[in-house]
Amino acid sequence: MGYKSYKNYLNEPELSALNNLVEQYLIFATGQAMRRMPMYMKDWIEKLHGFLKLNDRNILNNAGKISHQLAIEKAEKEYNKYNLRIYKTIESDFDKAIKKLEAPKHRKKKGE
Repeated sequence: MGYKSYKNYLNEPELSALNNLVEQYLIFATGQAMRRMPMYMKDWIEKLHGFLKLNDRNILNNAGKISHQLAIEKAEKEYNKYNLRIYKTIESDFDKAIKKLEAPKHRKKKGE
């Protein structure tokens, strides 16, 4: 399980710690579901806070330092870089058809 979208913000040990926390919490959530324990959003928030405290983690009590607009700009910039990389490696059906049309046609000469 990986959260590569965070790798611009986290170093390798931080990313590994995040992966471990998420995996532990998902195991807990799976156990709740298997036992058919009804959970509401307020219950999940309460459990998450307890889970973070148990793991000696701080709980964010505010909206953080990044504005909504800056987050959108960062996301769009990263998405555009991703798109450029993908489009360089994928050739669309349209591109393939154009190449076939542009390819020189070899005609047989009389007598061949």
